[in-house]
This record gives sequence, C-alpha cells and structure tokens, in this order.
Amino acid sequence: MCVVVLIAAGCKSVNEEEQADGPATSEVVPEEVKQEVAQEVAQEVKEEVQKKKEVQKVEKVEKVQKKQGNALRTFSSDRAARNNIAKNLKQMFILFFEYDQDEGSYPRDLKVLQEKGYTASLEELSSCSVNGQQKKFVYIPGLSSSSPSGAIIMHTPEPVNEKRYVLLNSGSVRTMTEADFQVEIKKQAGAQ
Repeated sequence: MCVVVLIAAGCKSVNEEEQADGPATSEVVPEEVKQEVAQEVAQEVKEEVQKKKEVQKVEKVEKVQKKQGNALRTFSSDRAARNNIAKNLKQMFILFFEYDQDEGSYPRDLKVLQEKGYTASLEELSSCSVNGQQKKFVYIPGLSSSSPSGAIIMHTPEPVNEKRYVLLNSGSVRTMTEADFQVEIKKQAGAQ
C-alpha cells in the first residue's frame, strides 16, 4: 500500500482573476487551512486502511467457512453412504430370511432371489458405494438361518472409511477393522 503524505507548509494558492489579468501573485494559505487539509487527508488514509483490513477479515472468514462447508458436505455424504450400506445389507437379510423360510437355506447365489420373485431391485440392494464407486457386496453362500448367529453372510468388497461392513446371520450389521474381518472370515472358512 502506498501512503501519500501532504506537506502543507509553504503552500500558496493562485488567484484566478490575477492569473487572467496579468502576472500571477501568490497568497499564503493560512495555517488553519493547512492543518484542516492535513487532517482530512490523514482521516481518508486511516479510513482506507480500515476498509482494507475489514475486507481482508471478511475474505479470511469466508475462506474458513468454505473449508468448513466442504468438510461438512463430505461428512454428510460419507454418513449417507454408510447409512445406505447398512440399509441395503439389512434388506438383503430380509430377502435371505424369506428365501430360507421357503427353501430351507439361503440362496446359492443372489440371482436366484430375483429369478424367484423375492426382489425386483437386486442390482440396487446388492451393491454399495465404496470410495465413490458402485461395487457389489460379497455374498458367502452355503449358510442358513440355523447357521451360527455370528456367521458373516455378506460384506463390503473392501473397507469403507477403514472399516468393513458385515451382515451377520443374526440380521445385524457390524463394522470391523480389516484385521478383525480377516480373522473372522478365516475362522468361518475353516468351520465350513
């Protein structure tokens, strides 16, 4: 920022009439006028500096609000995705349970649920959003409602926010760390 300082000492003004009639004469500007002009200029500079500070403050606040808004939107969309995963897994459990009641076990593959009329929207229910991409849940066939309640029936194909979502045979949806998930899935594979 550039500040111009007006030095009022020695200022003279030219009388317009004298300028038109002949040689210019000068008069000395009274000291009071000099001080008044200097004060006005100082006040204008002060106001300009204050305005720039206010603009910078507003810009800083807007920048912080924008960051917070982006973080909130990301949090909200992540939360919506997690809720959707849990909802779809629970709906799949209802389909598995209904099929089990009719057939005595869960289906050998998911297509059977649609072929036999248990759902018309298998594609939507059997997938989830993982890192912004639609991916299919992993189904573990060979179980029934009489299998252990802690058995994993279905899970996300990879961690979502560092957690695996799993559908248990009890009908509940749980999250697990990847390490815990790997231990459980290996135990379950060894038991079958």
